[in-house]
Amino acid sequence: MVALVTNLGMSTHATDEEEVASRALFNNPGTLNAATPGEADLETVSRAIAEIELLRASFLDEEGNAAYPDWYGGVYINQDFRAVVMVTYLNRSILSYIMEVTGNTDVLLREVRHSHAEILRTLDVLSDNVALFGDYLSTISLDDFENRIYIGIRVDNQHSMRSSNMMESIEENMVRQFESATSGLFRQLGIDPAMIAYEFVAELPIQETPDEIGAQDECLDALSIQPTTITVRPGQLVRAGTAGPNGSLAYRAIRNGEVGYTASGHVFTFAGQWAYVPGVNGRFNRLGQVRYSTNPYANQTGTLEADVAFIHVAHIVEGYHMNRTNEIAHTTGRRHNTVAITPTAGLPIAFSGHSSGYRTGQITRSSVHIVGTLRPNGRLNLRNQFAMSMTGIQGDSGGIVHAISSANEPAGVVVGSGWELLGQGNTGSVFSVASSSVRIAQRNIHPH
Repeated sequence: MVALVTNLGMSTHATDEEEVASRALFNNPGTLNAATPGEADLETVSRAIAEIELLRASFLDEEGNAAYPDWYGGVYINQDFRAVVMVTYLNRSILSYIMEVTGNTDVLLREVRHSHAEILRTLDVLSDNVALFGDYLSTISLDDFENRIYIGIRVDNQHSMRSSNMMESIEENMVRQFESATSGLFRQLGIDPAMIAYEFVAELPIQETPDEIGAQDECLDALSIQPTTITVRPGQLVRAGTAGPNGSLAYRAIRNGEVGYTASGHVFTFAGQWAYVPGVNGRFNRLGQVRYSTNPYANQTGTLEADVAFIHVAHIVEGYHMNRTNEIAHTTGRRHNTVAITPTAGLPIAFSGHSSGYRTGQITRSSVHIVGTLRPNGRLNLRNQFAMSMTGIQGDSGGIVHAISSANEPAGVVVGSGWELLGQGNTGSVFSVASSSVRIAQRNIHPH
């Protein structure tokens, strides 16, 4: 039973009689999660995921398009692994709606300034107009907990080698230059400057090249059933063609009735390409053919929302039985399930990649738009990725990202560790990005 008291003072949205915001609900929503759950917490994480998915689904129309109400400010998972719903204002009907949809009468709420719809609109406007900002922009991302957008200002990689005093001077000057150059643009585009904050990003190009890290061990591991059987696991080494580059498999999936695995579009760059895995006698064997790929390197002008490939894997390939499993590599029997979930800030996650093995962390930002230059002749515009606290290395691209919960739901596919945050206490940290499995599922590639 929720005790209801007087309002937040936002009477522009409801009458005094209707305003019934509960101070108890707002007292302790908690901070953004930065911990890995123990076994006892897994059910709590699963409940939070279920509540969030139910709430998000309630905003979808019959065609699956989201129409967020103006009171909804987003959602995150706190340090107790509970869902926190952010609201711009609250009345009795809104509170009842949230509790009814989520099935939680003890729902946690947090008051924020900007609605989720307003923030998403601003993200899209900025991404649609990146050319107007010249070479300033590198990333545009949503900081869910702070309820604002961070613009990543591109800096020279050499900045990370300079002293902190020099960095502060350079950064202050760059922000002044950026604000001076863009203040008119913000007004023109209808962007509230109070929603914008800045960070400094040194780009580290995402590109995979052939390597042999872990290949020998995984060749031996592939013989775990019988000499004519090759076991295939999410997170294991996979190679594009006979000479590389190397990447990692994501989750087992199904597309157009064909079973296979998702992987990275910038590793497997075109349909018809053959994928290889460590096989028998210390050599690589054919795994299957690429049926679909979104290769960001080849996308010079357009916008992508997933860096993904789908590899069809038959039961028998060149005389070898392919044991297609969703048991995650580098774990002791952990398996992913078949339900894709939407990335949520604070969600405890893990990824499995052939170079780094199995690593745990959290989603730090639920939406990242990348506008960095990866090649001298090509600009990447990759939208709706999410940022992770873990960092990977070459060969991890394509690896599975999943929730750490009682069900290990697939959350996405590793894209890469490509952007180093500089200054403001973040010097030296690198944020990894991944493509959402929900976005991938919209391309009819579903966990299986």
